Amino acid sequence: DVSLDVFQDWARERLAALRRGRGKGLALLLDWRLSPTYRRLLGELLAELPEARCYLHDATYPEHGRAGAALCGARGRHLLLAPDRADVLLALDADLLGTEGDATRNARLFASRRDVLSPAAQMNRLYVVEPYFTLTGAAADHRLRLRPSEVEGFLEALLAALVAPPHALALPRSAEALLGSLGQAATAHRARHGKWIPALAADLARSRGRALCVVGERQPPRVHALGLLLNTMLGAEGRSFWFVADRETPPAGTLLELARELGAGRVKTLLCLGGNPVYEAPAELELARLLASVPERLHLSSHVDETSRACRWHLPRSHFLEAWGDHRAADGTVSIQQPLIAPLHTSLSELELLARFLGRPRPRGYELVRETWARRFAPASQPASQPVAAPAPAGFEARWRRWLHDGIVELGIGSPTSLPTETAPELRFEALAATRAASPLAVSRESLELVFQLDPSLLDGRYANNGWLQELPDPVTKLTWDNAVVLSPATAAEHGLRSHDRVELQRAGRSLKGTALIVPGTVDGAAVLALGYGRRAGGAVAEGAGFDAGALRASQPRGFAGGGTLRRTGARGLLAMTQEHWSLEGRPLIREQTIAEFRKHPAKTSEVHGPPLRNLWKDPVVYAGRQWGMVIDLNLCNGCGACAVACQAENSIPVVGKQRVIENREMAWIRVDRYFTGSAAEPEVRFQPVPCMQCESAPCEQVCPVAATTHSHDGLNDQAYNRCIGTRYCSNNCPYKVRRFNFFQYNKGADPLLQMQKNPDVTLRFRGVMEKCTYCVQRIQEAKIAAKVSGKGGADTDHWPDGTVLPACMQTCPTGAIVFGDINDEGSLVFKRRKQPRHYALLAELNVRPRTTYLAKLKNPNPELV
Repeated sequence: DVSLDVFQDWARERLAALRRGRGKGLALLLDWRLSPTYRRLLGELLAELPEARCYLHDATYPEHGRAGAALCGARGRHLLLAPDRADVLLALDADLLGTEGDATRNARLFASRRDVLSPAAQMNRLYVVEPYFTLTGAAADHRLRLRPSEVEGFLEALLAALVAPPHALALPRSAEALLGSLGQAATAHRARHGKWIPALAADLARSRGRALCVVGERQPPRVHALGLLLNTMLGAEGRSFWFVADRETPPAGTLLELARELGAGRVKTLLCLGGNPVYEAPAELELARLLASVPERLHLSSHVDETSRACRWHLPRSHFLEAWGDHRAADGTVSIQQPLIAPLHTSLSELELLARFLGRPRPRGYELVRETWARRFAPASQPASQPVAAPAPAGFEARWRRWLHDGIVELGIGSPTSLPTETAPELRFEALAATRAASPLAVSRESLELVFQLDPSLLDGRYANNGWLQELPDPVTKLTWDNAVVLSPATAAEHGLRSHDRVELQRAGRSLKGTALIVPGTVDGAAVLALGYGRRAGGAVAEGAGFDAGALRASQPRGFAGGGTLRRTGARGLLAMTQEHWSLEGRPLIREQTIAEFRKHPAKTSEVHGPPLRNLWKDPVVYAGRQWGMVIDLNLCNGCGACAVACQAENSIPVVGKQRVIENREMAWIRVDRYFTGSAAEPEVRFQPVPCMQCESAPCEQVCPVAATTHSHDGLNDQAYNRCIGTRYCSNNCPYKVRRFNFFQYNKGADPLLQMQKNPDVTLRFRGVMEKCTYCVQRIQEAKIAAKVSGKGGADTDHWPDGTVLPACMQTCPTGAIVFGDINDEGSLVFKRRKQPRHYALLAELNVRPRTTYLAKLKNPNPELV
């Protein structure tokens, strides 16, 4: 261990040597960071060292999408999607609502077309073609299972159907050379997919100008270019998507190109700014071995991970909540990143490290960011490479203060809902005819197609040391603390496998061992492997969880690979899953209709199934005044689990680890149940968040021998921790199974840093007590105190506008599926949602009268495919 001063001395000497050689032998390996200040400092460093080379490696960087745009003449551009403006969407191996692109924005805009509040409302329609259930596939009105290698042929067949009668959409003249291959693809896929391609083509053609095709990053650049061709024919550009210039992405090579340079011995100094390429890179690159040949290796990282161990220098990276910075969103909006806490340890941000390499001995992030934006107001005669001298340009200080206050930099570029005004590039498609991919990968009983995907929680492993995310169940498999070899029922049957069997996968001379998991809806002839697990360094939580799927990855294509073989080892594994049943079991837990049925019978889903049970007690009193309740719209919920993590953070809920999850002792106060409906071969997925229902006639209150759980005057089912004696009668009597028993003293003797993470407004529960969702009662009490202090809304009958109290789950939900408020206030949103025809209570026949209720799920299927 050395101090930053020692590193600064080394950096000064090394920089002097690099300047003498104009940067020859220096390679910078970057992760994707849309920061104007980051790009400015990097540009200044490359200006001083023109022989240095940049390489970009980041699993979330849309490399194939940008390469596909470049094939069509849109180099240096990316797509800004507007799914709210499309009546018909087609997602080709693309998880636009989950792990790809600007997923939060996409989910919000997509959900805005699913917010059906009257039978007259219009809904969009979503088609998804994918190998495994993603959040986007789960939201689909129609979903087709297809291996990634077959998506290109499917898209060509769809294009052929659109250019042929009766649709006869115009094919751009530059794409006419594709007609031959389109016809071949149409012949190959027409019989295989039945009505799918004709029905889809007809729906897209009818929605010309209001349709959108999105291609996933797993697909090669040519497929992205074909997707642009389809969007051009559908008139989508300027309506449901726009081209936006890559302002902050530096010109950079790929990791494969860096590996070639390392192998040739041309790199003498390697500076890794973030990321973990040794772990994330495909194993066939052997990056750790190549790095050993570089004399000077430096890695900036928040943890001593696999790449740090392979480098000579490891520099501690500041957490983003400790550092200054700036960021540009996909639509061009810029925000200033302000630290919420002083650095807990000695560390550097990316901006401060780049500034040190530029010769600034003790740079501060605040000064670097402020300098970037002050230059926009500097006199035109001042060189851009010179730091702005104090005082700042006239008028800048007032603007800077306003930006810090508002969080948004006003550049006249736009806002999160604005539309780009840049000149669109002229797309040309001549290159597509010359880039036809090889024939689809051969798949047989002995050869599987391996499908690699980013984990919904851990992504590529960058969040593997986060216990909240490790314990957050996978949306579809409900798996925690592990990944699995996911197979379809048919593929598992061919290999004689059951769930939890230990298997060995082999490809190209490499192998890995994992546990098989049968998941309906997975494409036949493939094994789906989640990335981000099997970490060998990076923290106590990360290490040892799951297996490293990257051991079998190919460099190209990077998202899937053929030639995999699978064999059973004879051993059994143990997976920690929070839900293993795959059907509704005849109980109307999730209610759904098609949009057509909803228009004919709007109130059908609100009907009570069976006669309600008689209440042995007096009817519960529904108090006057302010009464709290929650409504969850199942048509907007996409199952992402953000509500569960938000609840865990807000209420200081501990993680319990894999073994305790196996023993059904997880502590999460809100769970997102997943159900399969339909056949095992072609199922559909439904999600349902389930917190405490805050029943008016609560079964838990009736059986507690010490009155630890009682009803408050404003309708909450309260829990007195210091009164609870741990009988667990309440949990046994709860029909929703939402109460959690604290078997262990998880909060005892915690590290002081861990204690800082706890919410000071929430009581830390001790061993032997029952705990559950409280509608974030601490936030309700905070609002009451604020109202009394201000003298506004202090009385129980006073009106509180929507948003006065935001539970953590509602605040975090990206789609607005959760609504909370006063159910006695006729002007509140929750009151209006409870009056919707889709409104229903879960297990209403039990007559427990829950305060948390639901709006039924709706689908918009194509009648030709029903």
